[in-house]
Amino acid sequence: MLTIRHKDTGAVLLQSPTKATSFDLSVKGLQGADFRQLDLRHSTFDSSFLDGADFEGANLSFCWFSGAMLRHTIFRRAKLSCARLAHAAMSHALCDGANLRSADLSFAILRNASLREADLSGCLFYKTSLEGADFTGADISQAIFARCPSLHLAKGLSEVVWSRPASLDMSTHHACGSHLPPSFLRAIE
Repeated sequence: MLTIRHKDTGAVLLQSPTKATSFDLSVKGLQGADFRQLDLRHSTFDSSFLDGADFEGANLSFCWFSGAMLRHTIFRRAKLSCARLAHAAMSHALCDGANLRSADLSFAILRNASLREADLSGCLFYKTSLEGADFTGADISQAIFARCPSLHLAKGLSEVVWSRPASLDMSTHHACGSHLPPSFLRAIE
């Protein structure tokens, strides 16, 4: 059984009587929901309204959040490996220490999101809005930045870490390469 409560009031927002291992929570209004420490691998949250929800420490590997509203959502230390976050609105999301390895962030809006010390290795950033996103201490090994003209407006780029080079397409390089810190450019092949 899955019971989702509001993180502040404790009110029940959703209750599922099944003992499923993954859930379809698409197109649900779950603003402010408490998902902390839950194992929701392979669940679907496409086009859901999850603004202000708390997923701290949750296992969300292989989850789909395409088109979801995730503004001011907490993903601190959550496992989001291979998650699909394409077209997700994640402005001001807190993803510090999250595992986003091989996540798809195509067309996502990450304005002012905090990605401090997140594992972004193998992530796809395609036409992703990155204005004000904080990459301080994030691992960008083998990440792909393609058609991201706002990359230079992100914070903490001089403090990223990598064990294998990331990729930067020519479009992004032409749009903002001269504004990127040299230490970030060393992480690029």
